[in-house]
Amino acid sequence: MRTPMLLALLISTAAWSQDVVKVFSDKGNFFLRSDKKNPVAVGTEVPMFSDAAGQKAAGTAIVMEVTGALARITLDEEATKANARFARLAAAGPTPKMVTPTPAPAAAEKAPSNLPALKGRLSSGLRVVINNDSDVSWTECELRFDDGRTYDLGEMASNSEDTVITLKFKSPPRPPEPLYDHVLVTCDEGETKFLFSNPRSPGTLKGYAENMGGGRVDIHNTGDVTWQRCDVRKPDKTHYVMAKLKPRDSETIRSGAFNKDAEAKAPDATELALKCKQGLMKISLK
Repeated sequence: MRTPMLLALLISTAAWSQDVVKVFSDKGNFFLRSDKKNPVAVGTEVPMFSDAAGQKAAGTAIVMEVTGALARITLDEEATKANARFARLAAAGPTPKMVTPTPAPAAAEKAPSNLPALKGRLSSGLRVVINNDSDVSWTECELRFDDGRTYDLGEMASNSEDTVITLKFKSPPRPPEPLYDHVLVTCDEGETKFLFSNPRSPGTLKGYAENMGGGRVDIHNTGDVTWQRCDVRKPDKTHYVMAKLKPRDSETIRSGAFNKDAEAKAPDATELALKCKQGLMKISLK
């Protein structure tokens, strides 16, 4: 009879290796406290429960911001409907489940280095100058900066010189634009991802958003609380700061009012290569 009891004890011990913590709200936002034993990070997904024992599962929440031991979370639709106020934090050790980030752009392709060396010279400035110092014509030639810019040089005769203005180089294709199906509204009172297709999008802010075409967006506050200091952000990272929106009121935001924060400048090219069917030649730009 001791075996079933021992098994039950082991199961109970394993279940409580993860701590259940109380979730509290403040001004429409939800928070929980963590410690070194049960750390959380931005993007961590935590299971939610409607009871303090952590037996009645009720959706999940995503950690949106961490300040010291205090973490701000956003509840999913199931947790919101169940009024879940308890979260289970994984003990230190296991890797927490994270929200999948947007893939970073692929690194620019570098010219292969296993080709024979071309007999010639390269120089780069406002113009790229190529000298073929050999007695062999080069064919199927391409110039490539290691930042991804390319130019199809084609054929170059033996013992000749050619010049290409750098403005003629083609830049690598940009990543596709994200699907414009929502706006993310973050105010002092909370945050909601308003899907255009769902007028009842779950979140702490009660309302909905309409895509009016031409980049215009209508934001509606259907709740009983004024929204203060709101950031309205599109999937392409352009955003608009809305000072406030009163209950049962709406605001139309024109396309030109959305601005994009300055992005970090891409690193300058450090290498220029000429790849032809007959071989390879490259120079450092550092």
